[in-house]
Amino acid sequence: MYNARTFAMSNKSIYRTIWETISGEERIRVAVLGSKGSGKTVFLTSLANHLLNHDPARCPLNGWTVTPAESDLAAGVASDGIPLYPYADARKCLAEGRWPRKTKDWSVLQLALRLRNGKRRRDVRLEVLDLPGERVADFPMLGRSYREWCEWMGHAFGGVFGSSDPYKAYCAAAASAKELPELFAAYRRFLADEYAACSLSLTPSTVKLGRDAVSRTGASAEDFLANIADVPIGLDAERQFVPLPPACFKSDAPCRQWLKQFERSYNAYRRAVVSPIGNWLQDVNQLFYFVDVLGLLQRGPDVYNAEKAFGAQALHMFARPDSANSLVRGLQWLLDTFLRTHVDGATIVATKADLVLSEENRSRLKNLARRMFGTALLNLGLDERHLDVLSCAAVRTTDEYLHENALGARLDGASDAVTTYRAADVPDDWPDSATWGIGDARFDFQPTFPRFDRREDCAPPHLGLQDILLRMLSLQPV
Repeated sequence: MYNARTFAMSNKSIYRTIWETISGEERIRVAVLGSKGSGKTVFLTSLANHLLNHDPARCPLNGWTVTPAESDLAAGVASDGIPLYPYADARKCLAEGRWPRKTKDWSVLQLALRLRNGKRRRDVRLEVLDLPGERVADFPMLGRSYREWCEWMGHAFGGVFGSSDPYKAYCAAAASAKELPELFAAYRRFLADEYAACSLSLTPSTVKLGRDAVSRTGASAEDFLANIADVPIGLDAERQFVPLPPACFKSDAPCRQWLKQFERSYNAYRRAVVSPIGNWLQDVNQLFYFVDVLGLLQRGPDVYNAEKAFGAQALHMFARPDSANSLVRGLQWLLDTFLRTHVDGATIVATKADLVLSEENRSRLKNLARRMFGTALLNLGLDERHLDVLSCAAVRTTDEYLHENALGARLDGASDAVTTYRAADVPDDWPDSATWGIGDARFDFQPTFPRFDRREDCAPPHLGLQDILLRMLSLQPV
């Protein structure tokens, strides 16, 4: 039967196929992307817990069982120098009834696994990248010089994706700026106004990751501006840079004097922060993009539009180049054959599915995610059999009371006792702006606390985690 496993083997580079044949170990490299708060850390912790302590009754995998051959969960770095995913710390937080701390650095979860199904056996090294959502905003720096990045910023905020008044104000201020503090202040003002307008593409991403308080949800522009006042716009205070608008490249523009300095600082930032991530992502087997559909329904159309643009930006990085030129297509075929540089399969995951009741609502979750990112998925240039949309709750925080159309959970802000509340329904389609009321009771999806057992050999209850694992490990027909 032609399935995802045979597809993955046929699409790998010849070098990797030979290496895996010699070593007897199959490597599966996975990228998990999504904006802040979409559930990536909880997912990775639950996934690791289930693979290290696999219970086929709790997480059925089409007859396959999983045992860890070894685990790379101790503190330290992976073989390619990336910090290892802090599984123990994340699970400790969850077992204590707390959501893990915000991800501020990239890391990789590495697990050596033995998969068995009757007489069939596979030895797999699974590598899953955990990346702060803010880092996606830096992706446009990949493959672009400083001037090209400035042009991209101008297109992104100056008209192609919708004209931005804060960007226009920044361009005017930058063109007349005579001192660096004045220019940096103008760019910080732009970032703060874009943040207040729900934009997620704030770059360089160190601005949002520089302090814990910066990224909190719901801060006003003035509050955000105050929080980033002492956060470097770049690697450090000596290597700050901002995008210069077109007027600044004219020979008589006052701000042109900083062009060379910004080019050096930009190149240093790209080498230290962006390129290592890009290099890792170039050899990915599977891409999973997480989206909090319920949170978007609660927060309104502005946040929805920002998340859609942000997710499309992330997915675009994995798109296969398409050309009418037969020579270019032939060269691309050679690259795909000998030096595979594109993702094999991509999946959109609607998270927090335990906050709704019934399979009907969870199907609606998937439908909304599909409507949101369907075009971006198709633009990847992959066969539709290798694209998917799923819903999942990596840890189930609720209990169902079907006779009352209610859910029971320990709610955020409530006591430790379980609270029963009437479950909200997911709409059939995204509301239009006229009927999308922020805080509307129809979209009252309650925030809950995690339910992890303190015993590590008791992996948490979940909804749909097995569907992700089946696709991630290529254990099901397409």
